[in-house]
Formats: sequence, C-alpha cells, structure tokens
Amino acid sequence: MKTNLQPKHRDDPLILKYILAYCECRDNRQAAEEAGISAQRGMGLKRRKDIHECINRITESALVKHGFDVEDLVARVKNVAFVDPVALENADGSYKSSMSEIDPETRRAIKKFKVKNIFEKDQNGIESKVGELIEVEFYDRLKGVEMLGREKGVFKETSRIEHDVTSNMKELLLASNKRADDASRARQEADVIDVSPEVKDER
Repeated sequence: MKTNLQPKHRDDPLILKYILAYCECRDNRQAAEEAGISAQRGMGLKRRKDIHECINRITESALVKHGFDVEDLVARVKNVAFVDPVALENADGSYKSSMSEIDPETRRAIKKFKVKNIFEKDQNGIESKVGELIEVEFYDRLKGVEMLGREKGVFKETSRIEHDVTSNMKELLLASNKRADDASRARQEADVIDVSPEVKDER
C-alpha cells in the first residue's frame, strides 16, 4: 500500500478498509458496505489507477498458481461450504423474493433461484397477487467442504486394504491339514521296504 497508493488515498481509512475488504471478498458491493461507503463510490475507487494497482499487487502476493488466484477461489468455495439458509428469511418470518435483498456471500452459494407469483380472482373477477412460490437450490455444501479441505491440506485420500480371513479360516485350515497328511503319507510310502521272500515258480 505504501508503494502503490497516492498519499491522500494511503491516509484515508475508508479507502484502506475498502481495499482490504475487497481483497477478502472479491465483491464491490460487499466491500463497499463493510467500508461504510456506497457501492457506486466503491466502484469509482476501484477504477482509480493507484487503487487498482494496489489491489493487483496484493492479489499477486497471495500466491497465484495455474493462472488463477487461489485466495479468490477459496473465498468462493467458503461461500458454498458455509452458507446459512436463514439468510433468506426476513425478520417477520417471510422470505426474500428478490436477489437484491440477499447478501453477496449467500448469493454466490445459490445455484438456482425461482420466484413464481400466485394470483387469484376475487368475487368481482379481478385478478390480484396473493402470494409467491420461492424455490432456492444451493450448490453442494459437502463438495465445497471437500474442496476447501483439500486446498488447506485437511482431507487426504487414504487407501486401506482389508483381508477377510475369518470366513475362510476353516477352509484354509482344512486344506493345510490335508496337504500335511498327504505329504506325510507320501514319505511313509517311500520309506517302506519290501522284505517278503521271493517265491520261485519251480514248474
């Protein structure tokens, strides 16, 4: 920051807060909210040459591999892995039916968002909206946790080989005993010497 930012930007705590927040969440609206400024001003700050360069330098120093920012990717996966569906509920128990009402972190975890208006006709035949049918589908949270765990070295694939000898133990022992008996019988037969007298045929 000291190297890339202009002095007036370097001494402004709101700008510094915006830069740090943006590097963490990678979303202008969310970073602006955390810095206490409007999204429009946040986008204007991001377009400033020195601020844009500062963000790029911070990004480059966060370990880049395979052509994409790892920290950026991890932040996105965290949104999927730790999304809380309660963020879709309003204080009065109703549900948010507009994407603009949902915070950026929760939006990134949403795979599908459908809102269907429900209409009914009154006694005069006038049709009016009486409710909404909201369908929300999130990305696979378990998959997100697995990806995050692999990146952080938490989950490691292991292989385990099990040998089931219990069910086959009887057969193995019987076969072994049979081979031993056969070998012993063969040795005994080889050691037998025929000592019976030779009988001559004198006819």
